[in-house]
Amino acid sequence: MGLGERKSVQLATRIPAELRRRAKLAAVVRDVTLQDYVIGAIEEKLARERAEESDGASGAPGGRRRPLEDDACWRVPPALLMQVG
Repeated sequence: MGLGERKSVQLATRIPAELRRRAKLAAVVRDVTLQDYVIGAIEEKLARERAEESDGASGAPGGRRRPLEDDACWRVPPALLMQVG
């Protein structure tokens, strides 16, 4: 699916200058825009994590948290809940 076929939103994030330079170089070598390169990289990472989850992998590499189910971003962590009463 090409970029023109999907709804896009802006993602503003800061990354190290060297990482941006390496990503830009990789995009140029592959004859794609930096935007398309980053979109592809994120899609590949998410697909790989989903495959690891379905294979029953325990824990994410590097000690990072595993992604939660789609609606999990709306849940409030228990530590942040205020106790009333």
